[in-house]
Amino acid sequence: MHCLRELGGRHAEQRELVRERIRELFAKLVAGGRLRDLTAADVERHFRWVPGREGEPLWCRVPPRGDGPFRCRMGSPTDEDGRFDNEGPAWVELSSPFWMAATPVTLGQYRSMAPEHRHEWGDEPHLPVTDVSWFEAVLFAEWLQYQREQRDLTAVWNDTLAGVPRDSRLRLPREAEWEFAARAGSMDRWCFGDDERRLGEFAWFSRNAQNSAHSVASKRPSAWGLYDVHGNAWEWCSDWYEEELIAGSVPSRSAPGRRRSVRGGSYWFGAGRCRAADRSWGGPDSARGSLGFRLCVAIPEPDVR
Repeated sequence: MHCLRELGGRHAEQRELVRERIRELFAKLVAGGRLRDLTAADVERHFRWVPGREGEPLWCRVPPRGDGPFRCRMGSPTDEDGRFDNEGPAWVELSSPFWMAATPVTLGQYRSMAPEHRHEWGDEPHLPVTDVSWFEAVLFAEWLQYQREQRDLTAVWNDTLAGVPRDSRLRLPREAEWEFAARAGSMDRWCFGDDERRLGEFAWFSRNAQNSAHSVASKRPSAWGLYDVHGNAWEWCSDWYEEELIAGSVPSRSAPGRRRSVRGGSYWFGAGRCRAADRSWGGPDSARGSLGFRLCVAIPEPDVR
């Protein structure tokens, strides 16, 4: 945990030293049976296809076309129904495309690292994993990156992450990346438009979820192939949470704080809290039954001091 705290707070030239410490830690934990190593079969089963949809690639290019930079609006206009004061809006610029997992990390995927993890929804492997803190989500991203680098799975990874630059890293998405991906080109309340009557086609939320998480990818995807960006489980982002959205290039300078950004809404909340612009937060040590995460794959970021 101490290594992860350092990873989140250090500058670029120091972060690789911290990651080396994490790699050493992973080797010890795997040798001691605390964490697992992936096999080619594990990658094929858990990280190649959308869970429950054999043949549909797990990793989606965001956006589907273009080399960047991409300018996009975060937040909502002042007249959007259901908006909160922390929604800006603000215009941001993403320098390059990235790849986003089509679904939140599932219980089956997470247990490929930590077989003993339990959450309140049972053992169905296609459920979004919940009851994970921000630190545990970062640990999973770093562990999967470690597997990608250290294990003899090159052919499987290259096939699974086709088109992804070799120097890319697995990590949590930044808040701006998450919203850009979730919107799938839309400027409306949800990825499909403004008609609340259609939300049940795309999301598990208070009106149809019976206060429970549901299997990922059991509703319709966005135009960019992403499932469950509205509802089902909240998703951790990498950023420190700030009340005011910061315009400009991403990553932006961000002052450390005590809270991390959370996006997407959940099965517990109504349609308004599942909007693309809705923002929330959680303490990085906190873990809840309605909170999970999604991974992205992106080229290394420049240091921002």
